[in-house]
Amino acid sequence: MAHREPRESALAALTPALEAGDRNPRTHYYLTEVTDYSQDPDAQRERKHLHRVLALATEDDAPLVLLCRARLRCMLGDRQGGHLLLEDAYQAAVAAGDSELAVLAAVRQAALLSRAGDVEAAHAAYQRAIRTGHPHHSFAAAFDLARMLSEAGREEEARSAYRHVMAGGHPVQGGMSAVNLGMSLLRSGDVPGAVEAFEWAADGAWQDAADRARALLAKLSSRKEGPETSREEEQETSREEGGEVSREEGGTREAEEAG
Repeated sequence: MAHREPRESALAALTPALEAGDRNPRTHYYLTEVTDYSQDPDAQRERKHLHRVLALATEDDAPLVLLCRARLRCMLGDRQGGHLLLEDAYQAAVAAGDSELAVLAAVRQAALLSRAGDVEAAHAAYQRAIRTGHPHHSFAAAFDLARMLSEAGREEEARSAYRHVMAGGHPVQGGMSAVNLGMSLLRSGDVPGAVEAFEWAADGAWQDAADRARALLAKLSSRKEGPETSREEEQETSREEGGEVSREEGGTREAEEAG
């Protein structure tokens, strides 16, 4: 649900199960994926949630245990140790045929590498996440890859990644990818390409992306009715609308954090 509804809706779906005494460790892990810890003065609440998962895990939950241990290690400042545990979690999940935990481990590893400035290694980790073929997480990973490439100034590669997500037909990630593709094309001066991308998003199922796209189309249309629009004005339109959308802005689970 966190890939189709705002975070609050995902929490609303999880909370009754947890309050009813659900002891499935994965249910409790989902809580850590959709909870916003950014406003917590310290990491105690996140640690508590992760330790709860570990307390409920059995010997059949090895990938999940490794994933929790990796996050806890990163929270202690041991990013190298966290990286190694994430690799172990990924390999264990693949061996168990668990595409969900495999992609979650790979995406966290990618985020950790990206923050360390190793874009190529992060790129490889995102590709591993995408190759899992998970029906939701793999598209989210492709979206995050595109964002990272855009931030690194590799716009052509970013646009290719956004188009890949759009072609996959995911209702949430596809709409947000179309908005960001349009923003990228608008900055480059390709107004027809940007309009096509915004129209794709405007016709999509994800309301947030559709609303953003319609606002951008209206702004571009109003400027066409006046004097000829310059490239600087096109870029200003992009800036005025707040730049590219991130997954957390688009209503999905929080951006992957590894510590």
